[in-house]
Amino acid sequence: MNYRSFNSLKVLSVAVTIIMLQANIANAIFDVKLGYGTLASKTNLTSFYSGASSDIPSAIPTAGLTLDARVTIPLVGLGIGLRTEDQKISYDNSALSITNSFKRTSLVLGYRLLDTLIYVGPVATIGMNHSNNIELKAAGTTLNKISSSSTSSTSLGLEAGAGLLGFNAGAEVGYMTMKYKDAKDSINNNKYDLDMSGSYIKVFVGFGI
Repeated sequence: MNYRSFNSLKVLSVAVTIIMLQANIANAIFDVKLGYGTLASKTNLTSFYSGASSDIPSAIPTAGLTLDARVTIPLVGLGIGLRTEDQKISYDNSALSITNSFKRTSLVLGYRLLDTLIYVGPVATIGMNHSNNIELKAAGTTLNKISSSSTSSTSLGLEAGAGLLGFNAGAEVGYMTMKYKDAKDSINNNKYDLDMSGSYIKVFVGFGI
């Protein structure tokens, strides 16, 4: 074997080793991801708003940060962990000002159909702890201030991304069902059942080991 052939073999061996290393890194056992996303919540706020229904927008897309911490079983592709979300929106038109916010901690489950240098698979969450607030104002006067201590939520989506040297970036799209039961209005003491479900999208960056 001449010197040039030997060097070519060394380069090929190094390349194969790097590819295999990247595949192993992509299959991280523990993964932490920081994301930013939006939820296009349905609005049935007309159930308590006394003004014209046209004042209420067809959707209230909250937006904010998401943090995921997940453990994945090697070679199986099944992952389990926790997700925290903090989203908010302020909406104003000539008649009404709406502030809608929620914080959510959930159990997150994922399964990687493909998990090499790129990953693809379904992801689901089950809400465990919630806090929320909806406030409506007109001409500076608070009309409604609503929060619920009994909220249920689940989501189902699809995630995809790519990893390199432990770092990863990706996105997730899906649908979240979120319902406020016996949400109390502190202004008039009435209670309402509200459906704040909607489609969502998130983008993530993270690191795995």
